[in-house]
Parts: sequence; C-alpha cells; structure tokens
Amino acid sequence: MRKWKKDYGIIYDMMNTSGFAWNDEKKCIEVDSDEAWETYINKDAEGWRGKSYPIFDLLAYIFGKDRATSKGAQGPTEMAEVVDKEEKIGL
Repeated sequence: MRKWKKDYGIIYDMMNTSGFAWNDEKKCIEVDSDEAWETYINKDAEGWRGKSYPIFDLLAYIFGKDRATSKGAQGPTEMAEVVDKEEKIGL
C-alpha cells in the first residue's frame, strides 16, 4: 500500500506541474518538452516519463482525497455540496 501511495504521489505531483499531463489512453505521464523534463527530474520521478501505469485511476479513487495541496481548497459549505452530490449519484 505504501508503494502505491508513493507512486500515486509521484504521478500526481508531475500532473500538477506545468508542462506535464496525464495521457488517459496510454495511462502515462507525458511531457511537453525535454527541457521541462530536465528541469523537473528528481530521483523519485526518474523513469516515469512515458511509463504506463494502468492502475492510476484506481489509486486516484483510493488516495485522491488524501493529498494536501492549496489548489482547490474548499470551505465547509463547498465540502457539504460535494458530499450531497456524491450521495445523489451513489458514491
């Protein structure tokens, strides 16, 4: 479980970096340019460029709400609205 959480975190962080995107058909991270990759690369991300990771969607469902970021911060009202919507669609 720790390895999956680490893998998810690596991919998630790359997806939220300028020049990086998730290719949903190939199930891998794509990079706009070699320069963007070289600027970003670190020991954890090495080897992830173009590497297929078919279980990412499942991991996003499991760990998605477990990542703390400043993006998309919600107050209690917005959070209650999300819960209401999820209950309506049966999640």
